[in-house]
Amino acid sequence: MTAKKKITGPLKELPFGEKFTKMVIDNMPVGIAVNSISPELKALYMNDNFARIYRTTREKLYDPDSFWDAVYEDPVFREKIKKRVLDDIASGDPERLLWENIPITRKGEETAYITAYNTPVADENIWISVVIDVTDRKRAEDRLRESEEKHRRMFETLSQGIIYQDARGSIISANPAAERILGLSLDQMLGKTSTDPRWKMIREDGSLVAGDEHPAMIALKTGKKVGPVIRGVYRPEADTYVWLTIVAIPLFQPGETTPFQAYATIEDITEKRTAEEKLHRWYKIMEHIIRHDPNAIAVHDKNLNYLFVSERYLQDYGVQESEIIGRHHYDIFPDIPEKWKEVHQRALNGEVIRSDEDRFLRKDGRTDYTRWECRPWYENENEIGGIVLYTEVITGRKQAEIALRESEAQYRTLIENSNDAIYLLYNRKFEIINRRFEEMFGYTLEEVNSAGFDFISLVAPESRHLIEDYQREIASGAIIDPMYEFTAIDKEGNRLEVETSVSLINYKNGKAIQGIIRDVSERKAMIAELVRAKEKAEESDRLKSAFLQNISHEIRTPMNAIVGFSEFLENTDLSPVKQREYAGIISHSSNQLLGIISDILSIATLESGQEKIKESEVDINQICTLVHNHFSGKAADRNITLEFTEKLQGEDAKTITDGTKLQQVISNLVDNAIKYTHEGGVTFGYRPAEDMVEFFIEDTGIGISPEFHETIFERFRQVEEPNSRHYGGSGLGLSIAKAYVELMGGKIWLTSVPGKGTTFYFTIPAATRNEKTQTCEKPGRITLDYDNNKTILVAEDVELNYILLEEILKEINVRVCHAVNGAKAVEMCSSGQQIDLILMDIKMPVMDGHEATRKIREFNPEIPIIAQTAYTSDQDIQTALECGCNAFISKPINREELIIKIRTFLENTG
Repeated sequence: MTAKKKITGPLKELPFGEKFTKMVIDNMPVGIAVNSISPELKALYMNDNFARIYRTTREKLYDPDSFWDAVYEDPVFREKIKKRVLDDIASGDPERLLWENIPITRKGEETAYITAYNTPVADENIWISVVIDVTDRKRAEDRLRESEEKHRRMFETLSQGIIYQDARGSIISANPAAERILGLSLDQMLGKTSTDPRWKMIREDGSLVAGDEHPAMIALKTGKKVGPVIRGVYRPEADTYVWLTIVAIPLFQPGETTPFQAYATIEDITEKRTAEEKLHRWYKIMEHIIRHDPNAIAVHDKNLNYLFVSERYLQDYGVQESEIIGRHHYDIFPDIPEKWKEVHQRALNGEVIRSDEDRFLRKDGRTDYTRWECRPWYENENEIGGIVLYTEVITGRKQAEIALRESEAQYRTLIENSNDAIYLLYNRKFEIINRRFEEMFGYTLEEVNSAGFDFISLVAPESRHLIEDYQREIASGAIIDPMYEFTAIDKEGNRLEVETSVSLINYKNGKAIQGIIRDVSERKAMIAELVRAKEKAEESDRLKSAFLQNISHEIRTPMNAIVGFSEFLENTDLSPVKQREYAGIISHSSNQLLGIISDILSIATLESGQEKIKESEVDINQICTLVHNHFSGKAADRNITLEFTEKLQGEDAKTITDGTKLQQVISNLVDNAIKYTHEGGVTFGYRPAEDMVEFFIEDTGIGISPEFHETIFERFRQVEEPNSRHYGGSGLGLSIAKAYVELMGGKIWLTSVPGKGTTFYFTIPAATRNEKTQTCEKPGRITLDYDNNKTILVAEDVELNYILLEEILKEINVRVCHAVNGAKAVEMCSSGQQIDLILMDIKMPVMDGHEATRKIREFNPEIPIIAQTAYTSDQDIQTALECGCNAFISKPINREELIIKIRTFLENTG
């Protein structure tokens, strides 16, 4: 009875009586207990919910000896909370009597949480405790925090920019991607609105977008989603516009219809837009590509009329292009299943429909597997222009997949593994490394977890400070870019340029580092190569510009003399001596101009790969003598000596090579030596060298600095700059000489001392044959007289060229008739008049020389035809001979060469 009085005594004092008050307390949804605190904490009364919330029984809670053990199973936490409770009660501080989120643990059960409100009763030495089960709320709060953490991580790591604006349009937040895309820091954006004059936005047509017309402002004003739209936003640090796809979405408080915020997603499409502009320019090319694509492709407009198709489409569906272009798809295939009509309509509504595998029955009964796609194409930003049907036959791939499934176990690991190295590092231990990691670094999982191994050993010494700095920033809680590059080092000590993405993830009871490593060594090397190629291209452009300036000077110089002295010859009062002098100047300048043009043509044929070697037996002494005789006068004019030193005699001086090119190489080198020698002389010759013949051209000229010994042979490369040249010339002689020497199977090099002279050397293979080819002396001026009993037809459309040929032919007493084009030449040859030989120009109007020759050969296969043209490449000569010409003579025409060819054919024909 005494115990009962102590328990019920406090209740009797309540205004409505003990029974009523107890009923109210027992039915409360919270736990309520009356406790005594003298001399120890002891429960005097409690309702059922109090014991239920503490996950125990009332009997254990009433017993002072079992109270604390019943409430708190963990002994350490029990003593800690017991001390706190008694200290808080003893303090008498009401604020300390509120205990929030106190954990209640039970073995085998999830932890529960309570909040206790404690109120002392004055003068009674008791206190009333009200406890509330807050487990659900606590768990919800924990889940909320986890959700917010996930959202924060997604917000910060998304590649898509996100910007939040409040109801007035002021920017209140932006993620790192938005900062990167806009070129502005968050501090620079905070508080700014779309109406800020520095915030420039334009449409695709270039018109300015007013501040209140920005997508986010419209979304705030209308309460509706805006976009996606394409806008250009000004980037001040780059002084340019970046093109973005923008979607703005309003946000509402529960139950509200007016947005309290809006957020905009932005995606940088500058490169994509540039690509689309390029794509528009290449439309015709793409049409060609589609037409010849090995897969079946059909492009329709929005009315499903055919625009164009690939050849494979025509083959697969058995139709002709002329039958379907411009016609409706369903008119061509009236029995098309409803399934495909639905696909077409969905594509016209903006959807992309595809199947990676479908069966297709051919007309011949074969079954193919196809991968098909039906997608819309757009005329502009929002308007669909039609659809594209794409069908790829994947029967081969399907068969391969079937075979692959038969050996799936063998290839499963290869398929499932990533191409990037992936690792998971937890408490400085590698939990996971994949196959690619082992391949890239050469370590197994056991090795990287062995004693003494540290992750830093995978990093080259020169990059270790990057990793250490990165780790310090992570430890400090700084927001950093998860992706960076460094130089790695594998087990064998090889260096790798890698790109890595690192992130922290929840793992076990802490945080683990997840890393993805990609080998970018090839990409780095390619970038470096592109930089070198760019520099080389820029240097090539500079050299070509210098070359063109020089060529312009070299061509205009002889042209100036030709034009000027030609005007003097019109003066009939000139003495014969002056006439011969001026004519000589004109002839010399013409030959100089012809030499420049020949150099340019030689370079062109060399670069195009059309230059060929024409081997025959040649006498080296004879070639060198001709070069000596040709340049001896030029050397004498410069008051220097020119000497040819023979090293071999008789048959030993003969070899098999291209005599024309050999003579040009020696001439170019001798000409250069004379040009750059002011005193002393030039000596040239040759000597045997094992199975080669070695030539030398030695001068006492200005010499060449060592840094130019290699580059001097390059095309467009000249030691002198165009504006400071003292010696003239096209600057192509050495590059032509080098190319010809290499074509003949030799090599060329030089030694030089600046100020003392230069010696050029080159070699050609030494070769002989038993049957010697007879060589001819260069003829002097040839005269003939046919006493007007021979007729030569000149087919030439340029009047001045005809007059020149007529003058030459008058000297040998032949009759001359003229055809102004190829058609006229054919007509005159078929008319029955006597024609003994034809000089046929190749390039003529109406009918060219090739076609005229072929037609003449149809009815007259015997008449001699000599092609005469400015086209002089090996291919041009071969084409003329294949058309039926008997010989070839190049313009400008050499009189003696022409007369020799005429004599050869006229005398052979009687």
